[in-house]
Amino acid sequence: MKKLREQRAGLIAQMREIVNQAKTNEDGKMTTEQDEQWQRMNTDVDALLVQIERGEKQETLDKEMAAKEAKKVETKKVDPVKEHEERFLGYLRTGDAEGLEARAVDGQSVGTDADGGYTVPTTWSDQIVTATLEYGGIASVATTLTTPGGGLMKFPTANDTSNRSVILAEEAEADLDKIAFSEKELYSYLLNTKVIPISMQLVQDSNYDITNYIIGLMAIRDARALNYYATVGSGTAQHNGVVTASALGEAAAATTITRNDIVNLLHSVDPSYRSNGHFMFNDSTLLAIKKLEIGANDARPLWQPGMAFGEPDRIEGKPYVINQDMADVGASAKSVLFGDFKTFVIRMVKGYSIFRFQEKYMNTMQIAVMGWSRSDSELMDAGTEPIKHILHNAT
Repeated sequence: MKKLREQRAGLIAQMREIVNQAKTNEDGKMTTEQDEQWQRMNTDVDALLVQIERGEKQETLDKEMAAKEAKKVETKKVDPVKEHEERFLGYLRTGDAEGLEARAVDGQSVGTDADGGYTVPTTWSDQIVTATLEYGGIASVATTLTTPGGGLMKFPTANDTSNRSVILAEEAEADLDKIAFSEKELYSYLLNTKVIPISMQLVQDSNYDITNYIIGLMAIRDARALNYYATVGSGTAQHNGVVTASALGEAAAATTITRNDIVNLLHSVDPSYRSNGHFMFNDSTLLAIKKLEIGANDARPLWQPGMAFGEPDRIEGKPYVINQDMADVGASAKSVLFGDFKTFVIRMVKGYSIFRFQEKYMNTMQIAVMGWSRSDSELMDAGTEPIKHILHNAT
C-alpha cells in the first residue's frame, strides 16, 4: 500500500508540473495535448486510490478475521443465522415460510402467511446497510438512528450561543433569562424498490448465488433512493435533504469555483462545527478543485492526497465526501457543502424488508420480490447553521 501511495503521489506531482507548464503558454491555458495528458493521469490517480482503499480494507478485514479465528471455539451447534438464511432461500423457491418471522404488511394485519411479508435474514440486512454507506455518500458521515417503530420523532433544540454568565455583585438579585426551545421532527417515509421479477429457472438453479443477486438489487435501489432524498429532498412529504436544510455560506460566480470560495465557505461555519467538518460535492466538482492552486505566488495544489495508511485526501486540511446527487458547478446551483455532518440525522425504521409474490407473475413463469424501507432525514440546526453551502450566482 505504501508503494501504491508513493506511485500516486508521483503522478500528482507530474500533473502539477503540467499545470505549471501551461502557465508559460501564450494564452496561459493548457494545450489540447497537455489537457489530455492531465486527464489520463487523473484517471490513473483515481484508479490507484480505489486500489489503495480496497487493499487497506482487505488488510483490516484480514486482521479482524485473524482475531476472530484466534478466539474461535469449535462447536457442533446449529448456526441460527445460517439456518434462517437457508429457510429464507427456501421461501423464495417454494413459498414455504415455516420458521420465518412474519411481518405485518399494513396496520390492520397481524403478519400471517397470506400477507406475504417476512423479515429478511439479519445478515442480509447488515449487507444492505453496508451498501447504503458505500454507495451514496451522505450516510457515511451522517448520524443514523434505527428505531423500532415509525411514529413521529421530535427533537428539542435550543440556541443559547448569544448568552453567557455575568458577574453578580454581592447580595444582588440575579436576572431571569429563559431559554427559547424549538423542535425538529422526523417522520418515516416509505421507500420502495419496485417489483423485481425473477425467472423460475433462476430461482431453482442451485448453482447460482441467488442470495447476492437479490441483495445487490435491493441494496443499490434502496441506497440510491435514500441518498437522493437525504441529499436534495424538499422536506415536504419527503425527507429534508442536507442541501435543502443547509445555510448560505458563500456566493460564487455562476460557472466557476475558486480557492477563495472554498476558504470563505470553510470559515463561514462556526469553529465548534469546523473542527469535525467535511466538504461534500460531486466528482465533477472535485475535478475542478483538483486544478486549483493555493495562489498568491504559491503553486501548491489546494487538493492534497492522503499519504499514510487509511488517511483520506483533503482540501484545506479537511476530508471530503463524494456525493453524486450534489449539483455540478453552475448557475443557481449549490455545488459544495461544508460542516459537521454528524448534526444531520438519518432515521431508519427497523431494517429492510422483502416481499415475495407467489402467483401474480406465474403466467410468465416468474416469481417476484419487492424491497422496502422507511426513513427520514433532518438537519438538527437550532439556528447555529452547522452545515453551509456555496451558492452560484444566476448569471
